[in-house]
Amino acid sequence: MATQEITPVGQLAAVLKSPRMVEQYKGLLPPNVSVDRFTRTTIVAVNQNPDILNADRQSLFNAVSRAAAAGLLPDGSQGALVIFNQKVGQNYVKAVRFMPMIEGIITQLGKAGISAYAASVYENDKIEIWNDTEGQHVKHSPVVFGDRGKLIGEIGRAHV
Repeated sequence: MATQEITPVGQLAAVLKSPRMVEQYKGLLPPNVSVDRFTRTTIVAVNQNPDILNADRQSLFNAVSRAAAAGLLPDGSQGALVIFNQKVGQNYVKAVRFMPMIEGIITQLGKAGISAYAASVYENDKIEIWNDTEGQHVKHSPVVFGDRGKLIGEIGRAHV
């Protein structure tokens, strides 16, 4: 009988699904995010960027734990696992960090009772920003049909 070789992603999946890690994530994740969903999302993120497996493994587990503690998925929308060069002594090593993305930040603001939004602004969009006694206001009129032009920035607003 032939034995199947376990891939590096398969090895990572086994560690993430181990009883020790499941218990750790249960303690970190909010009730609305299941450990199974979080683990599957993490495995998909690594499959989409397998270079993550060439980075320092402890930094990967730390990054995944930070995502869980923030209650965000490393799905590319709420947050991302990103490789950085980290200086250790005179050398650089590849390290993984969890970086919240705009959807994740808005999710966290919502959990804190703050309503927020963000929008991409393109060259041909119309945007007005003004201040008055009630605060700052933004009116964004995107081009719905036709060429919006190049992305030139982001706008956002938070309200308690």
